[in-house]
Amino acid sequence: WIMLAFEMKVVVAFIGFFCLFTDALYTGNFLSDTWVLDNVGFRDVNVKFIVALKLRNVDQMQQEFLTVSNPASASYGKYLQLPELSKKYGATTDTKEKVASYFKNKIEGATVEYSEFGDFISVTASIPAIENGLATTLDWYSDSKNRIDRKSIRSSASIYVPSELSDLISFISLNSPINLLAPRAAKSLELKATKNNLTPPFNSSVSVTTGNQEALISFQVHCGDGSLNVYNPPCANLDDNNFIPSSFAVTLTSYSIYQKNPLPLDTDPTVFTIQPSKVYCYNYFTLHSCSGIDGYNCTCTIKLSPVPKYTQLRVNVSTLYPTDATSPELASNLFALTDTATAAFLSDLYNIPPALTVKHGSNQSVAEFYDEFYSNSDLAAFLKLSGLPNASIPESNVYGDLFNDQTDPGGEAQLDVEYIMALAPGAETFFYSMADYNPNDPVNTTINEGFLEYLLVVNNQTNPPWVHSLSYGDVEADIFNASHNGSVAYGRRCDEEFMKMGLRGLTVVFSSGDDGIGNSIIRDDPVTACTQAWPAWPASSPYVTSVGATQMTNQYLPICGQNYAVKSYVPSVDRLTVQCTDTGETVCSSTFGGIITSGGGFSDVNDRLNSAPWQDAAVKVYLESSNSDAYPPLSYFNSQGRGYPDVATYGSNYFVYLNGKITRESGTSASAPVFAAMVTLWNDIRLAYNKPTLGFIAPFLYSIYATHPEAFQDVVTGNNACGVGYSIETVNCCEYSFAASSGWDAVTGLGSPNFNIIADLVLNNATTFTYIDVPNTESVTNVYSTTTTDNTDSTTARRANVANVVAIFALMIGLLALFMSVFIYWKSGFGAPFWRGGGG
Repeated sequence: WIMLAFEMKVVVAFIGFFCLFTDALYTGNFLSDTWVLDNVGFRDVNVKFIVALKLRNVDQMQQEFLTVSNPASASYGKYLQLPELSKKYGATTDTKEKVASYFKNKIEGATVEYSEFGDFISVTASIPAIENGLATTLDWYSDSKNRIDRKSIRSSASIYVPSELSDLISFISLNSPINLLAPRAAKSLELKATKNNLTPPFNSSVSVTTGNQEALISFQVHCGDGSLNVYNPPCANLDDNNFIPSSFAVTLTSYSIYQKNPLPLDTDPTVFTIQPSKVYCYNYFTLHSCSGIDGYNCTCTIKLSPVPKYTQLRVNVSTLYPTDATSPELASNLFALTDTATAAFLSDLYNIPPALTVKHGSNQSVAEFYDEFYSNSDLAAFLKLSGLPNASIPESNVYGDLFNDQTDPGGEAQLDVEYIMALAPGAETFFYSMADYNPNDPVNTTINEGFLEYLLVVNNQTNPPWVHSLSYGDVEADIFNASHNGSVAYGRRCDEEFMKMGLRGLTVVFSSGDDGIGNSIIRDDPVTACTQAWPAWPASSPYVTSVGATQMTNQYLPICGQNYAVKSYVPSVDRLTVQCTDTGETVCSSTFGGIITSGGGFSDVNDRLNSAPWQDAAVKVYLESSNSDAYPPLSYFNSQGRGYPDVATYGSNYFVYLNGKITRESGTSASAPVFAAMVTLWNDIRLAYNKPTLGFIAPFLYSIYATHPEAFQDVVTGNNACGVGYSIETVNCCEYSFAASSGWDAVTGLGSPNFNIIADLVLNNATTFTYIDVPNTESVTNVYSTTTTDNTDSTTARRANVANVVAIFALMIGLLALFMSVFIYWKSGFGAPFWRGGGG
């Protein structure tokens, strides 16, 4: 038995040695609630994935980020150049070489790339080679919600890399979230009504395209004999004039601006009498005049003018005949008209001097994904129509991995480019064009890592643009899902890249979202969307500046539209209404003609006191408001989180020149480049006096708000209960929401900027700013871990550490066993120790 014990101890010791030197890091497989396995895809293609390296001294980096962004700090504006930033916080050359060498050696035929100052390693190889080298399985995944028709490839089995790399790697994109950064722009299309949305006796529908105090209504005409019209003019094919419409009676009724059950306001609604000669009937698909063969595609239109703004409206259409013949009465859903935006409108709204141009080297950029391209010819036409000097973006100013196809411009990209350049004329503008598909896939069906590629490109550039506007976002919970492998590490690592941009003096502006408190979830799943607040990311990141959306109204103050009685005994139904004769900004909402609803709320993963101390005082005032409707129950959201947006600008009905014609777009995607253009102009003022750029601008904004609240136009009406939509009767809304209120709020932030006042303050940071304490915070890792239940990277690191401890313990046990065995041999007289030889 002694011999058996000895042999067992030797085996244990050997296992200890083996575990110590061969232990592997388990990174887990890809998990998602919305992306499902869909293995109909090519396997004979190369795949590119990204290995994100851990940064060094992240807690110190966060401290320096807050300090250089603090206007009251002696270090304000003392930014780092790329080599210095890399030296202090980036991955070391040894780390890059070690990790790159591992993947190159393990994956046959792999192309491995990294840059001198970058902290990402890209690996391109065939699917079989990756599977063999990393002992994993790659599969195709598609979006179960059909938000995009492309697929992405991820690891459906675990990935193993040596434990010695566990402290060097943040995440591997093969098991990280599929970041579906949805573009924020929503086209201002027709308001469509269906008979299912209407109250009897209406049994058909009228669609409405709104304009500025005018509307184009579309409907199908019935002839007096009961047949559906298929001609232009209406019913021109009939021989009996008694069945040909003699006129159309269009009734326009106003309704109160209430979110639920609007009440008619008009006791004597406006009636337009339209002659058949003013009605044009065309084929909805071919756009040709109806000629008798168009059937249900024959649609007739009428232009109505004037149409009042800032109120709910419904259109009813009756067809009149020479005889008593009748036709179905038609009606639209409720709709509302609001102002349309031009560059001149915005300059006037925010007090931007019309002749102001960039002259001192300030520059700017927009980033686009999902095949969103710009056209210089459309840009030139837009600037000409706006009365502005011509400008363009040369091909040399296009960065990224996707060629900008000017023959196929997109609404999002064109909106961003046209307005950021119109409001900051003279500024050199750059365009980041990032592919969301795998360039190695012959049919371009797969989503690649467009957002990661963007961060990789920017933070490898020695002289990137000073201002970056991005009109994209995702659901924060999808990115920071602690139950999904790699998710938290991915989100945290992206936030660290934003920190790096701020440390270099760059301003990063994100739109806050277009679907209100329920985020994009509310479009398809309103039940889930209304169970809690769903913050957007990166808008909720404490390392970017977030911009919400407003629209115009004549009810921009709470008193506007309120009832009052001249006599106390007058019943409420007969009371008079407070009429506000001027206009102001309110929360952009789909319920009042805004098409989109401004996003806003509180981060679930970023603690405000530690990660965003510059806003804590302003946010606390909001949370301590006596207005019970200002925010949902505290159980609905994380009141300790970073609040967003920081500011808001106009976001509804922008005129955009696209594909040779004028169209309209709405969204916080418009708000972001408008604010970004203002930052470009403020930067230029500072550069003129040899001062550094504003960099991460949020602390500056909250500083001047504390001493100069007049620098912002406070938005005090509206809420973000609803999602994207065209009518109060069809849009999805939640019971709870964040509402605008005096001071900072979680829908419009500090309010909309007064450009001229802020322009006067950007130079005087020595006397106008109150001190912002930079706390001795925990590390960023600790900030995240206090608000999440799991952290994949830290978990894997702990696994590796535990395994090493177990191995060392096993080794010690083995050595102890060896010693005891020898001692027992010697004491028992079985002979000399085995290393001396001899026998019994």
